[in-house]
Amino acid sequence: MSDERRCITDDFSDVETKELLDSLPSFFSNFDSYDTRALLNWRFDKYTNTYRQFFNMGQAYMETSVGLIDNCVEDVYCKKQDAWIFPILFNAIHGIELYLKGVNSLLKSYLKLEAEWEMEHYNIEGNHDIEQLCKLTVSLIKKMEDTDSQKYVLTELEFVQKFISIIYSKTSDMTFARYPIDKKKNEHFYVDSDDNVVVSLRVLRQWILRLHRILDNMDYFDYLIDEMAANLSYYNNEWGGY
Repeated sequence: MSDERRCITDDFSDVETKELLDSLPSFFSNFDSYDTRALLNWRFDKYTNTYRQFFNMGQAYMETSVGLIDNCVEDVYCKKQDAWIFPILFNAIHGIELYLKGVNSLLKSYLKLEAEWEMEHYNIEGNHDIEQLCKLTVSLIKKMEDTDSQKYVLTELEFVQKFISIIYSKTSDMTFARYPIDKKKNEHFYVDSDDNVVVSLRVLRQWILRLHRILDNMDYFDYLIDEMAANLSYYNNEWGGY
């Protein structure tokens, strides 16, 4: 495929599909320069704690949700927001799910260390029900012995709970942002509605930004775990752990 024989376009629309299929390399390659390559294992190597991997992926979904909103707001005349709202909401909701699963795993380790002075890492658990995941987070926080930290975190989590309640006031089926029908082939609420179902992108952006900050700050418990584990190690070494 010679560049001299054709007009180069960004999407190769002037190239026949068969010709492009024969010449286009695999996207799993080092074809691009450093600035235009993505490394799947940059934040997800085998040495990274699993909870941290969930935080990292949650961050990615939250940031792309805001990025999509910004793109829509900057280019309002294209009216793509009426279609992009679905990946925007999906990314935000999936980001919450990832964070809450990571947080709950982290909190279980913290509570085990706080109560029994034993270190244990817990597996990531839960389904796609962010309401139930958040309830579990709240129940774990309420078991904390540090009442000052408990009160602060519970206050912050009220914001997360409120966002989730707004979503669930419309539907408890989180596939609404992925498909126009549910698993039983029933139409989702916005398809079945006779009136417009409106989302304010600017307001949604503020919700997501604060959600992201609250959930990402929950890695504070990782710091506490490290501090408590260090004290436990010192105790065992100094006094024989009896």
